[in-house]
This record gives sequence, structure tokens and C-alpha cells, in this order.
Amino acid sequence: MLAAFVVARILGVTEFGRLALIQATVLMMGTFSEMGFTLTTTKFVSRWRALDPGRAGRLVGWSLRMTTISAVVVAALFVVIGPYLGISGIPALSKELWAGSVLLVFETLNRVQFGALAGLEAFASTAKINVARGVLMLPCVGLGTWYGGLLGAISALAFVSVLTFAIGHWVMRRECGTLSIPLSYGGSLEPGILATSFSLWISALLMAGSTWAVTVLLARHPSGLSELGLYNAADKWRTALLFLPNMLFQVTLPMLSHSHAAGDYAACRRIIFASMASTISVTGSAAILVYWLSPVLMSSYGVDFTAGANVLSLGAVVAVVSAIYTVGSSALWAVGKPSQMLGLDFFKTSLLLGLCWMGFSNSAWNLMWAHLLTFSAGCAVALLVIRKQLGLQRA
Repeated sequence: MLAAFVVARILGVTEFGRLALIQATVLMMGTFSEMGFTLTTTKFVSRWRALDPGRAGRLVGWSLRMTTISAVVVAALFVVIGPYLGISGIPALSKELWAGSVLLVFETLNRVQFGALAGLEAFASTAKINVARGVLMLPCVGLGTWYGGLLGAISALAFVSVLTFAIGHWVMRRECGTLSIPLSYGGSLEPGILATSFSLWISALLMAGSTWAVTVLLARHPSGLSELGLYNAADKWRTALLFLPNMLFQVTLPMLSHSHAAGDYAACRRIIFASMASTISVTGSAAILVYWLSPVLMSSYGVDFTAGANVLSLGAVVAVVSAIYTVGSSALWAVGKPSQMLGLDFFKTSLLLGLCWMGFSNSAWNLMWAHLLTFSAGCAVALLVIRKQLGLQRA
């Protein structure tokens, strides 16, 4: 958040919109290269870490090896075809694309690595890595933007991502050694992994692809980059409000997967209830504060961002609904069938894109409304499916 304030003040609203467009493209391409291995690794490592440590170590090594190959290939494609992916309207971005390709590779590897640490339930170690990342982020990105503008900001983000991977890999090897898990990079594909990873991959692609698509649609409107800058600034606060739900996702998924594999459905229900209650109370309270302080919070990015106060107010409401959906989706991935979650994500993505094609992508305010309607519908379906799933297991 602090880095976003600094970058926005240096770049201004239009350049901040360009940065958002590049980041959305990197996220979409990174999700494509990840191939669903992050949550797949979390789910199966949490099951195997005690029952079959060798199998867990082979899965972690295989996931990192395959993700590295995939990310490098996709990064090369990103540089070659990037100008044709909807960001061609931004002139002279060749250097930015090269810096973005480095960011793409290491952010993809970081996600898989964090997924492995979540499967090991090494939450304290993950927290330390994130603290180190946060400490590095502000000075690196601030100085990079000050001296290099947009290119400097992206290069600094890539540099922090590389350091995060190096620190995280050292920590992961140490955690595997502590748990007597032999980390092997020469393993082969485990039976049953491909089906799960494919479902997770398609689901992640639907989410990242729809985010990228609506970002491009907004950017192509008159004053689109300025509107995208306002949306990006408001969305930073929405992301901050989702901090707890995202952390709970990383914690509850391995816990639910472990309890579900052991047949302890009562524990599954307790975990889901506790996660949902804490999410609603904490995120809801913080969202109320952000709602009332939205003019002040948006003006902290700079004078040009004050016009987006109403976007942030609506974004605070979206954050609460998104938080409920995040916790619900972690429960479905752990205790439900992959096809259920995949179907739900397809429904949610189709609804978002449909609303945007109907005109909800012509301003930051309308785009935030589209997200509110989409997540509200997704929450309703997710909660119904969870109730049915746990009800059947109780019976």
C-alpha cells in the first residue's frame, strides 16, 4: 500500500493506469504459465507430508521444475506478442515488456513456492518471507520509480520478486529438512495430479483472464487510462481489505484438505465456520472505516485521484462480498469436487464479462459495480453448494 502511494504520486493517474494494465497482463500470463500447480501442490503436500514424505518432496520438486520451464516459455511469448495483447496502444513499451517478463517468471515461481510452504503448514516461515518482501518493496519500488518512471517501477518489482524467490527457496529447503521430506527435482507426474491441476488451472485462467479483459476494455474507452488509474488506486484498498481472507485461504485449504482426507467432517465444519465468522467481522469492520474515509484515502494518492472517492466507497462493499467468496472457494476446493468449483468460476466469469460487454466497463465506477454484482452471485451459489456438501457428509 505504501509503495502504491509513492508510485501513484510520482507517476500520476494516467501512468498509474498504464502500470495497472501491464500488471494485469503479467498476472494473466503468469497464471497461464502456473498451470494450477500452486493450489495442487498445497492440497497434495498437506495430505502426503506425514503419510508419504518422499512423495511430497517429489511433488514439490516436480512442480517447481515444470513451472520454471513453463514460465520461461510464456515470458518469451509475452515479450514477442505483448504488443498485440491489448497493450499495443501504449507506445514504446519494449523495455517495460522485458522487465515485465522477469517479473512474470519469478512471481509465478513465488506462487508455487508459497503453495508448497502452505502445504507444509509453515505459516510462520511464510510470514517472515512476506515481511522481508514488504521491507524491500517500499525503498526499491520508490527509488526505481523516482529514477526510472514506469520502467523503473516494473524493474524494481521484478528485482523484489527475484529476492523473494531466493529467500523463499532457502526457507522451503530448510522446512523440508526439518520435516524429513527429501526434496527431489527429478520426479515424475503423480497419478491424479493432472486432473486436479487442470481444473485449478482453468479456474485461475478464468479469473485472471477476465480481470485482464475488463482492464483492457476500460483502458480502450475515452479517458480510459485515467479511469483505470482511479480503479487501480481504489482496488489497492480492496486488496488490502482482502488480506485476512487471502491469508485464511492459504491456511484453511491445507487444514480442510487434511481433515477431509481423515474423514473428520466435524472439524471441516468448525474450520469453515471460524474462517467465515472472522472474515465477516474483521473485513466488515475495516470496510466500514474505508467507506467513510474514502475521500481522504483516495486523495493520499494525489490530487488527481480525489475524483475516485465514490469508486473506493463501492470497492469497500465489494471487498466484503469478495472476502466471503474467497473463504467459500477455499472450502469448495478442499472438500468438494474440482468440477463444482470450476463450474462456479465459469459462471462468475461469464457474468462479469457479460456485464462489461453490456457497458459496465466504460468507467471505474461501473466496473466496480460489475464486480459487486458478480461476487454477490458467486457468494450465493458457493454458500448453497457448501451447505449441501457438508450436509451430505454429515448424513
